[in-house]
Amino acid sequence: MLLWLPFSASSLLASPATPGLPEKPAPGPTGVDSKSCDDLTRLHPGVPCRLDLSKYRTEDPVLTAIETEGVNSGRLFNGTLHKVSSAKDLKALRGKLQPGDQVVLADGTWKDQDIVVEGNGTPEHPIIVRADHLGAVKLTGTSSAVFYGANLIVYGLAFVDGGIYRQEAAVFRLGDGPKKPCNGCIADRIAIDGYNTDPAQWDTIKNHWVVLQGRNITVANSAFTNKQNLGTMISPDLPLPSDECPQWADSQGDCFQHLLFINNTVSGFSKNHHHDPDNGEYKLIQLGWSGISTRSAYSVLEGNLFEYADGSNETLSIKASDVIIRKNRFHANIGTLNLRSSNRVLIENNVFDGDGQTSMGGVRIEAKDHWIVHNLFKNLIKPTGYDYWPIAIHTASEEELTDNYEDYARVKNVVIADNLFDHDEVPTIAVGIFPEPKQNRLLLPKNLYILDNTFHIAANDRRCAVPVFFEGGADKYENIVLKDNDPVCGSAH
Repeated sequence: MLLWLPFSASSLLASPATPGLPEKPAPGPTGVDSKSCDDLTRLHPGVPCRLDLSKYRTEDPVLTAIETEGVNSGRLFNGTLHKVSSAKDLKALRGKLQPGDQVVLADGTWKDQDIVVEGNGTPEHPIIVRADHLGAVKLTGTSSAVFYGANLIVYGLAFVDGGIYRQEAAVFRLGDGPKKPCNGCIADRIAIDGYNTDPAQWDTIKNHWVVLQGRNITVANSAFTNKQNLGTMISPDLPLPSDECPQWADSQGDCFQHLLFINNTVSGFSKNHHHDPDNGEYKLIQLGWSGISTRSAYSVLEGNLFEYADGSNETLSIKASDVIIRKNRFHANIGTLNLRSSNRVLIENNVFDGDGQTSMGGVRIEAKDHWIVHNLFKNLIKPTGYDYWPIAIHTASEEELTDNYEDYARVKNVVIADNLFDHDEVPTIAVGIFPEPKQNRLLLPKNLYILDNTFHIAANDRRCAVPVFFEGGADKYENIVLKDNDPVCGSAH
């Protein structure tokens, strides 16, 4: 069972505590992971489900072993112990690391150190690069770190009191470009806090904090907080084709991205001084990109806290198909979880808590075959536009999602069921947003199943009915099923 661990960067400088799971989000079988379409359709027979939940990597056995046996596990790490105190020492190890080796970074401040580590462990005997003591290795100044190879574990590093001044650079990389991936790698208990340039360069120097390139990567128990420079905070790339994976779209097994992003805190990005919500350079996470958005990722974002992001209307931007977003807490952002160009996303057992923040939204939906179930949407108030509604469903210009297309694919075969909407802005669900004839954006959503949701509505709101709004009128839409939804007026949750 995954625990929801809302870390801060400062808490990672000591061994973090283990709080419980998030609050139970909604009526129904909440807190229970769906394993198949049968699980999802049991309460709603006849509703189409095209998710293949058997193809996901939902846990990392090496991470589990570290959490139970410790970073000194003699079973995992039975090789040589290397103690280092500088990037120069690490450079001297290139080509020498063997499966099961430990590389231990001396406690203290590592200033202006460009760390590069290549190593190839095995699943049975990975290579670990770790702080001697958790949080006691502080990388400062202009320090950065790159790790590539296979089955590498990076543990316990903290980036503080510095920033990256190179354009398009990254603070922390697993993978050194698409041809040097980091397959089967783990980043555990990494902290990056306030690692920015001088304020005068926040809007001119674009950098990223975390770039992930490879298959079967896990990022866990880490905190990424208080970014100011433009540039997406966390960028998980989809793997490129290779001799091992020649048919990217139809690949099997380890050829998928299979990212696990679990139990992390991602907080505080960015003030976006130009105040342009459409500026895509201020996202917390962009998973994939529109050029390959039809490709399956089979990746999981679970048990994370995403909060206090106010730079973009896309707090999280999903640009790859087949993703699970589960048991996360979205808190006081200005923006939404945006299914920007993706098919078959499961959004399950999350909490979207506006906490009074104007224009925090919930989920913005594009393309097809998504399930949004067993979530809690609460206190999502005062949206400045339909971008920020608790659930917003787009019009489109293309019937199907295609790679390298920058507009929108028709929303269809989408299930919104068993969610609780607690004192959100009314209407809570907006269907058919932003029709724009000049952009040929005239394809309306169809085959929507809005089932068994509960809406707690303020007593003084005269619109006490199932709060679904259809742009242009409901009679224009094809096969919209609204069934067994429950408006509860004047009742607090």
